[in-house]
Amino acid sequence: MICKLCLEDKLLIKKSHIIPNFMYRGLFDAKHKLNYVNFLNPNLITPISDGLYDENILCAKCDNEILGKIETYVSIMIYGGNPGKNKISEFKKTKNTDGLVSVHINNIDYLKTKLFLLSILWRSHISKHPFFQEIDLGPHAEKLRKMIIHDDAGHEHQYESAIAILKQNPSRPYKSIVRPKRLKLDLNTIHVFYINGLMYHFNISPINKLSIFEKGKVCKDNSMKIALLEGDYADGYFDQYLGKNIFSKK
Repeated sequence: MICKLCLEDKLLIKKSHIIPNFMYRGLFDAKHKLNYVNFLNPNLITPISDGLYDENILCAKCDNEILGKIETYVSIMIYGGNPGKNKISEFKKTKNTDGLVSVHINNIDYLKTKLFLLSILWRSHISKHPFFQEIDLGPHAEKLRKMIIHDDAGHEHQYESAIAILKQNPSRPYKSIVRPKRLKLDLNTIHVFYINGLMYHFNISPINKLSIFEKGKVCKDNSMKIALLEGDYADGYFDQYLGKNIFSKK
């Protein structure tokens, strides 16, 4: 069978996670199930067993070595762990003139961090799991595949990735995942994921993009900013993502 990443005829593994388990930290219940919120009915929370994975899409080398290398790096440097010989990431809160707070991260590896984020988007595209049914990259899927397999993150304005933190609100399903959405903005397409209090944004075209990509994308100087959204602003942003006015004030 053909591996979706290296395109070689190899024995494929039975369980390839589309979203790595470390991104679900704190979401699994005692029965190892995840809370899944369907944006078509946000008040309906459904458990998913053992994360989100697909069968027979990747060979062991691509899953464990090529993708595993960048997963391990990001899980340690951004999500917490022993950096070993790597430079320790520096986290600092900043506030702009509008009063919005961001977490500025220095000493990250641009190549590994950006390729990790793009790998989530690409894996979601190739997945047959219904959870990812809105993710359709068209001809961009092959471009991302080549970037991942050739260890090439491109320039920082190409396929930008940005993250926002939504501060916890007891009325909002914070500890959950939401089915990712594809948003059309004139001539551009944005893919957005909500996983465990974080919103991941992926920009397909450099035109008509959201302002978050100007303020928070992964940069070639090995830094990135993550927007920290709180209160009504966070609730409104989450509602905008769902396409329904549910958690923000009417």
